[in-house]
Amino acid sequence: MGYLTRLQMDFIDMRNVQDGEYKWILHTMDHFTKFSWAYSLKSKEVKSVADKLLQQFYSFGAPRILQSDNEKEFVANVIKELKTSRIDLTIINGRSQDSQTHAFVEHNNQILKLTLYKWIQLNNCKNWSKGLAQVVYSINSSSTQSIKITPYEKVFGPKSSYDIDMWQVLSTQDVVNEEDLPQDVIDKLKEYENQTNVVETTKPLNIKNSLTSLSLVPQISLDLTLPTVLSSKIHLSPQMKNKQRSELLVNEQIESNDTEKESNSRKAYSMCNNQRLRSETEATDMTITFKRRKLFHDALHQY
Repeated sequence: MGYLTRLQMDFIDMRNVQDGEYKWILHTMDHFTKFSWAYSLKSKEVKSVADKLLQQFYSFGAPRILQSDNEKEFVANVIKELKTSRIDLTIINGRSQDSQTHAFVEHNNQILKLTLYKWIQLNNCKNWSKGLAQVVYSINSSSTQSIKITPYEKVFGPKSSYDIDMWQVLSTQDVVNEEDLPQDVIDKLKEYENQTNVVETTKPLNIKNSLTSLSLVPQISLDLTLPTVLSSKIHLSPQMKNKQRSELLVNEQIESNDTEKESNSRKAYSMCNNQRLRSETEATDMTITFKRRKLFHDALHQY
């Protein structure tokens, strides 16, 4: 079992506190990390649910198994709708929940609902869709008994070192430009960026040394070239002429072998170089994915 192996999907009924056209909350949770996502919905139509799930999958990846509380037929229709947008998507309809899992899921749905009600009271605002992202962030940043650390840390590593109180003070002071930040805040930002940035150093590739270390080229180069033109002043006997022809044939064979070895060496180097480039590309993709996820959660935090 691992991250995004099994995704739990459920609905929270908000019709008693209707926010305009929004009546439902689509609540999804990763079974392994307990990391949650939530989306406001106008209806429980399959198309609406699939659109929200695709939005999540394109940011975090698709799960292998999608399940919901006693709604296997509905999940099957959602998976079918998802595949109309992504034909390469392979998701299994999860099995029915046991009583213990069902109780756990209901507990988490209640936590989300009660926390959202608290947000409504504190902000004196019935437009709960505006506070949904903030509420989910607070839940993901709270420790759970089952994994001992926060879901946020389980997915992204240690929490951000930003001082939330400090940023709230800056906000009340109407500081909006980076150049207007106090120097101690700038120093903290630089320290954080140095910890999170991935610095890539590229060294010039020495082709000769690389090939030599791979034993793809001979360590010693011998000059086996024989003269092809003899001075007209030198008279050769028939025996010497035959010997010369034999040596010329040998030389041509040697040159042909050397050319073939060089060609094989170049092919081998090209294969190694392509493998290296693929590895670097995969590492770069992982870095970009991490930064995108960080930007996504930074955006959520602004609400």
